[in-house]
Amino acid sequence: MLSKFKRNKHQQHLAQLPKLSQSVDDIEFFYAPADFRQALLARIAQATQRICIIALYLEQDDGGKGILQALYDAKRQRPELDVQVLVDWHRAQRGRIGVAASNTNADWYCRMAQENPGVDIPVYGVPVNTREALGVLHFKGFIIDDSVLYSGASLNDVYLHQHDKYRYDRYQCIRNGKMADVMFDWVENNLVQGRGVNRLDRADRPKSPEIKNDIRQYRQELRDSSYHFIGNADDDQLSVTPLVGLGKTSLLNKTIFHLMPCAEHKLTICTPYFNLPALLVRNIIQPAA
Repeated sequence: MLSKFKRNKHQQHLAQLPKLSQSVDDIEFFYAPADFRQALLARIAQATQRICIIALYLEQDDGGKGILQALYDAKRQRPELDVQVLVDWHRAQRGRIGVAASNTNADWYCRMAQENPGVDIPVYGVPVNTREALGVLHFKGFIIDDSVLYSGASLNDVYLHQHDKYRYDRYQCIRNGKMADVMFDWVENNLVQGRGVNRLDRADRPKSPEIKNDIRQYRQELRDSSYHFIGNADDDQLSVTPLVGLGKTSLLNKTIFHLMPCAEHKLTICTPYFNLPALLVRNIIQPAA
């Protein structure tokens, strides 16, 4: 166990974070990929104001097609809906590993746009690095009206448990209008309008080498960006703090660093690959002081 002095230092960081008041009745957990798929489709169908889908990829398979078709159906039925999709720029323009880059996801987005004239659903490609191997889009959260459906899942057959195989992730639906606004505004200002971000549903999109310099500058801009909001909750009530960050020194990583030593009884880490930064590894293995 940490000394009281060291624990207080970490707790002070957490206490200083702005917090948004959260009702316990407005938090819902899902425990299976199929439940997540059904919840996402239901919320898309019921949306009245906005739908912002952010994922590493939206795949051209049965699972992905079901999501994109649901978005087009919702927009067609309610033209006033603000609907947008954001995926990783590089991942969308290649085939699956070992498969030639023909009929890519980006090509599919273009066909869907052509097949649905008058129903505009922009699909933005976000390039967080100059090559896919150097880093991809890992923003978490599907923003629908005043709710955030939080998950690290991408949108394809396996993540959505469309057929036999499935891949598990975490799934939470948090209804919080203030948090949804904060996240939506950040996405609009830093992703949709970001330098180097281009629409994938258009055939005249640039080639990656043509925007390499923009991508480098954009990555630095993302390193310097964070959520900006005024908290409305104190330490004695249930609250939520949205965090975003790119790079080792981001507020997101700093908060994880301070959060881990504050655990008193149990620390559960969910990750598909255990490649934590060295600083966090030391948090786990260093002897208590």
